[in-house]
Amino acid sequence: MTDKLEASFPEDEREAVYRAIHARRDIRHFVPYEVDETVLQRLLEAAHAAPSVGFMQPWDFIIVRDPATRRQIRDHVSAEKEKAGAHYEGKEAALYQQLKLEGIMECFVLIAVTCDAARGGKKNLGRATMPQTAQFSVCAAIQNLWLAARAEGLGVGWVSILQPGWLKELLHVPEPIELIALLCVGAAEHFPKEPLLQTVGWRSRESLKELTHQERWRKPMTSLSQLISRIEPLNQQLMDQAQLRLDSLTKPVGSLGRLEELAKWLVGVTQQSRPRLPRKVVFTFAADHGVTQEGVSAYPAAVTPEMVRNFLRGGAAINVLARQAGAEVIVADFGVAADFGDLPGLISCKIGHGTANMAKGPAMTEADALKAILAGAELALAEKKRGAAFFATGDMGIGNTTAASALVAVLTGARVEDVTGRGTGIDDDTFRRKVKVIRQALAVNKVDAGDPLATLAKVGGFEIAGLVGVILAGAATRTPVLVDGFISGAAALVACRLAQPKPVRDYLAIAHLSVEKGHQRIARELALVPLLDFRMRLGEGTGAALAMPLLDAACAIYGEMATFQEAGVPGKSEISEDVIPADR
Repeated sequence: MTDKLEASFPEDEREAVYRAIHARRDIRHFVPYEVDETVLQRLLEAAHAAPSVGFMQPWDFIIVRDPATRRQIRDHVSAEKEKAGAHYEGKEAALYQQLKLEGIMECFVLIAVTCDAARGGKKNLGRATMPQTAQFSVCAAIQNLWLAARAEGLGVGWVSILQPGWLKELLHVPEPIELIALLCVGAAEHFPKEPLLQTVGWRSRESLKELTHQERWRKPMTSLSQLISRIEPLNQQLMDQAQLRLDSLTKPVGSLGRLEELAKWLVGVTQQSRPRLPRKVVFTFAADHGVTQEGVSAYPAAVTPEMVRNFLRGGAAINVLARQAGAEVIVADFGVAADFGDLPGLISCKIGHGTANMAKGPAMTEADALKAILAGAELALAEKKRGAAFFATGDMGIGNTTAASALVAVLTGARVEDVTGRGTGIDDDTFRRKVKVIRQALAVNKVDAGDPLATLAKVGGFEIAGLVGVILAGAATRTPVLVDGFISGAAALVACRLAQPKPVRDYLAIAHLSVEKGHQRIARELALVPLLDFRMRLGEGTGAALAMPLLDAACAIYGEMATFQEAGVPGKSEISEDVIPADR
């Protein structure tokens, strides 16, 4: 084996190639600048040098300079952008309207790139089984042009919000020639360090590790161990850089308190230099609990399915607060003791019709607990792929505070009475019965704190297991997770124990401190300080929704405040002591 590839470029030339690749951006803002025709020709030659299937070279380039034609195109794109905006809601819609998606009039020239799939004849080499490789070849030419432009210091913006048929007619492109791209080319106002949509928080870059498969396609997740294996530490280097920026903002160091802590945490979790949370998702999972047979709740189990219907109608507290926060509520049935049929808006992950009575034996099998965890994780991973930047946890299930108290007692070693509260508002007699039932469940099931999965199966709930999956998926995909109250906290505790020594806890923030005594113990156990203390105990994800604006505020402060240098304001170290009044 040779030590060096003889055909490789010198090191400085290799670095220049990779620099162009990583510095390429989709440019929307251009400044007046007349590009030399020889430079423009070099860009076209770079595009024309692209590889193509069967060497068919299916591309053509239409150079558009005429201001009147460009105005027509701009007006068409503006109208199409307005139509496309109807697909978005809330803060996502507002962000979409603010985005500048083209530089048609500002750029030096437009280049329409087309594909003639018939070029080379019917027997073109390499297209018999994959005829679409003609279009792929044109994309390779576009990429060549884009990278060459970046090397020349020019920007390129791909305009895609348009009707191809309309533009073909305007530019007299005959059938069956296909329009592939409309490119804006010119001098960029600036080249951002990160893609625009990542900078504004629309989407973050996917993990290359998740997109790389060895030998065979790897399913998104086939086991708990695979999910846990993806969890990595926070990016400390980015967090250190975030702290330097926070300390340089136009304010006394640390004067914004926990907002600064949140901003730094979000940078470390998301690995974004300017984190944004445009699409927030609350997972509200519902299930029933067999332990209600023991009379541990003030409400009957029949309340659970009715509350699920209320969630879907948008009439519950979580719906109201989520709307205020600009968040979407995902409602899933993990084990409600009722059949909903094909109920619009409800996701069915039903493991069973409620758990078994844990006072008489295991609430579920370990296989069912694992199934619920993975179902919750799959839902979270699917929402992540849809652009969710942030997860929040919520729950609904009569009897679930009994299950949560049992879990916390086992996993923390606390006395049952010290982590058991009044749940739905039970009286003294019911409270004493509840404590007794939990003690009985722990004894009957011979629980072992060293086996968190078995503990979850013996005294947990289907919806709690589902939330464990959401939390693990959040940590595995570098997604911030806002943990709601007592039930969600119990799920967080289970998730952290299941994944040890992986740092699941570092991806979590506790939204509020529940009045449930067990929740206080969870916060201490995880060494996390809740963001709010509003004496809430509803669940559903309400506390998480209420705390969401704090995270939005942390993002805004971090991303929008000026530094002392930017504002031209002298920092503390720049102010001479002799100009500071003595009485200060």
